[in-house]
Amino acid sequence: AFRNIMPLHVGVSDNVGELPLYCSDTGNRGGDSFADYADNRNRCVMVAVKPLAEILAAAGMESVDVMKMDIEGFEERVLTRFFAESPRGSWPRFICAEVSHVPKVVSLLQKFGYRIALSARENYVFELGQV
Repeated sequence: AFRNIMPLHVGVSDNVGELPLYCSDTGNRGGDSFADYADNRNRCVMVAVKPLAEILAAAGMESVDVMKMDIEGFEERVLTRFFAESPRGSWPRFICAEVSHVPKVVSLLQKFGYRIALSARENYVFELGQV
């Protein structure tokens, strides 16, 4: 049994509120997104959203060792707010992110001291450097 997995009924965004989650018509549930892409506007559901720092605090997490992100185009918004309001000591040591939807994620993470540790197709693993 996994004791360190906590499913939550909330989406991650850069603000508190509610957003339409646009559902992919391809059958790929991993393609559902808060980003308003032209090819996924046919169906949506409203989802409560919160910033990442608030979600982690509510879960009692002071820091994260490894974070996997695949949030279909919302990475830049989520991470920009997270880095702005979270102390560096709470930042994940490693972040695995799909970068095909938002190529700016690479430069954003590098700006905040991460380096590319590994890359495989669309996914990159970033490691936080020492200060």
